[in-house]
Amino acid sequence: MTKLAPIHPGEILLEEFGGGAHPTRGGHLGQHLGRGPAMTLDRLQQEVLKLPVGERIRLAEWLASNLEVEAEIEREWLAEVRRRDEEMEAGRVPDLALEDAIASVRARFGW
Repeated sequence: MTKLAPIHPGEILLEEFGGGAHPTRGGHLGQHLGRGPAMTLDRLQQEVLKLPVGERIRLAEWLASNLEVEAEIEREWLAEVRRRDEEMEAGRVPDLALEDAIASVRARFGW
């Protein structure tokens, strides 16, 4: 049986009892975590196709929900950008030159 388990934000581990594939983000999946040989995306796709239909459906649903969350975050950021732009256009907040903004961040964090 294969199970999905979160490892780190944005990463997953496909772990088969007795060892197996460990896909994570990156061009070669798994190697940077020290969990066995590297796995390419093509190899991951081949392995996923070996899963029973029910597990492939669960994986597809998990991937889709992950994309939906990312899309929602992107929509929220876009709304925030538009809100801030409207505030600047209306004169409710002062505009700040890029050089001044960078200097402020450097001063605040000691860079």
